[in-house]
Amino acid sequence: MNATPGPGTLRPDDERPRLPAPIGIYLRGDWVLRRRIRDLTSCQTGRLRGAANFSPLGEALLFTEHGRLALAQSEMEARQSYRFVIGGPAAFDVLFADGRPFHQAVFASRTAWTAHDCAPDTYRGRYRILGPNRWSLGWRITGPRKNLVVISIFSRAGGG
Repeated sequence: MNATPGPGTLRPDDERPRLPAPIGIYLRGDWVLRRRIRDLTSCQTGRLRGAANFSPLGEALLFTEHGRLALAQSEMEARQSYRFVIGGPAAFDVLFADGRPFHQAVFASRTAWTAHDCAPDTYRGRYRILGPNRWSLGWRITGPRKNLVVISIFSRAGGG
């Protein structure tokens, strides 16, 4: 009998798609960044085109991104940095540059769900490993101040 798991069926662990490498190794290096921003309240859209990098910082990885942000009628340079503290082959904690906790991600196969409360708004996110040289981070941000969908696609610089 040749049974194929149907939608919603869990596969045995040995059949689940695995991370291409331990997450702390996979993320290291240079990435091309493309981000789409959609404000569901104002119906405005934006985009960011730039670069990102993960570099070793003690027991963690320093994540930096920079690029050109076009939002509404404005265009500006944007920069951000976080510290990713690796917690095993498939987990990390993300800290703001000043050391405050941002969120945690634990991968089940190639996906990790996360959340961050930034009162009065709530951030719900999903990391997805799309292949050996491509991953995404999507955020749904809701609250009285924000109503956004933000999708970032990271492609390894040089293609791998």
